Amino acid sequence: MKIVKPKYYDNFICEAADCIFTCCQDWKITVDAATKKRWQKIPPPLEMKSRKKHLTDFVRMGDGGDEIILKKDGKCPFLDEDLLCHLVKTYGEGCLSHTCHTFPRETHEHDLRTEYALSAGCPAVLRLLWKEEHFLVEEQSFDEQSMKRDSPPTAEYLFEIRDWFMNFIQDESERIPTLLQVMFYFALDMLEKEEQAPLSEKDVNEYREKALIKEVFSIIQGMEINRLETFLEQNELLLDLAENYRKKKIYSDYLEPIAKYAEAYERLFTEHENAGGVAEDFAQELLEKYDGFLEQFQDYLPKLRLLLAEEIYSACLLPEGDLYSMVMKLQWIAMEYAVICQWSFLHFDLYKELTEESFLQLVAVIFRMTGYSEADIEEYLDNSFDSIIWEWGYFALITGK
Repeated sequence: MKIVKPKYYDNFICEAADCIFTCCQDWKITVDAATKKRWQKIPPPLEMKSRKKHLTDFVRMGDGGDEIILKKDGKCPFLDEDLLCHLVKTYGEGCLSHTCHTFPRETHEHDLRTEYALSAGCPAVLRLLWKEEHFLVEEQSFDEQSMKRDSPPTAEYLFEIRDWFMNFIQDESERIPTLLQVMFYFALDMLEKEEQAPLSEKDVNEYREKALIKEVFSIIQGMEINRLETFLEQNELLLDLAENYRKKKIYSDYLEPIAKYAEAYERLFTEHENAGGVAEDFAQELLEKYDGFLEQFQDYLPKLRLLLAEEIYSACLLPEGDLYSMVMKLQWIAMEYAVICQWSFLHFDLYKELTEESFLQLVAVIFRMTGYSEADIEEYLDNSFDSIIWEWGYFALITGK
């Protein structure tokens, strides 16, 4: 049995009232069955001055199970004016639901290992992550065979691929888009090969041969990707992901100014196309703006590498996962990367700067917006694209040069 966790995992401390972005607002807070049963006998804290008789009166059945009924402003009814929890103050942390007690911690229990992670939707986690020079994990081994679980085994070569990609994205000698595109090329090829026969450790090692990697890098670096088309596609992805949140007025303070600015660019392109194509002077002006943004954005690339490495570790291989789900998650990570790039540019263009704090906030919002379950990700991809598994060319388009 192995225990695996990020190097900084044990250093996490909730910022509570000091948090700029409370997790007790603007998203579904689930209530597990055991907690709901306990809450049937527990009255609301006196400080709440509520007429309800039991905590379960604050719970309803949602799309995915029981959830807390949020107030009109999107806040949890148990959140006080100081952004502290009435339940914790009155009854202690043992009263909380599993979601509230564990977030932003994640636990992934495979048959012979338990992996721990921290959600990038939490600002405190991002601050911890970005203090690291490299994203590293620590392993502890135990011999007790009795700890083996009954869950289906996860093939060891999948961990090897995941860990290879996790380290691969942190290669500072190569551009992030190129690294993502090379990884996806290998992942697609492995998926195609696996359809014929199960991959072996030898197969995985062949992909890692320096000569092959160098050849693939050379091919991909020599390909042309239209920067304007990448801009448009990233803009469309941002607006598509934002649509439901805008309708429900969730994350409005962060999201709405950026979404409106993205729509303004969309209208500009439409006007030019209706006039006979994108004018050369307009295209040149936009690309010059983007180049000016990229000069400042260089400062955030180390943070992006750490973020992508963390996401590959925490999201690409869940219990009972396979190579198909890993490829699907790489696509989702590429979308997150694309939206981060586009949002960062729009923020820079709108406010004429991109501070570390505004970058942290936009990343946290994006990861809350994209925090889908694996089934929901597959449904989103199925509804939004011609195929759940993309062609390599589309992956390259949204990640750019």
